[in-house]
Amino acid sequence: MPQISRERLGNIGIVALSLSIGVVLWHLATEFNLNPYISFENVPSPLKVFTAFIAHIQTDMFWTHIGVSMRRILISYSIATVLGIFMGGPGSCGPSSCPISR
Repeated sequence: MPQISRERLGNIGIVALSLSIGVVLWHLATEFNLNPYISFENVPSPLKVFTAFIAHIQTDMFWTHIGVSMRRILISYSIATVLGIFMGGPGSCGPSSCPISR
């Protein structure tokens, strides 16, 4: 098992603490219907969101939607990559503006 340095462990702790504080503030804002800048009257609590998430990941429809979204992302990324290669190829910049020295 790899060793985790103290610095890395401290960074993980800061991230965990920050996320925990955010969730606690979210819970308090929905519990007391705070309206400082955002109206929290229609915002669900973290527990309701987590419960709904667990219920959704157990359905086939959720995974179908995830698959469709991933396919769209893959197709779009592939098109963008191909276009970027052809539009940004070696002949697309002049001698003074090309970052790659020849």
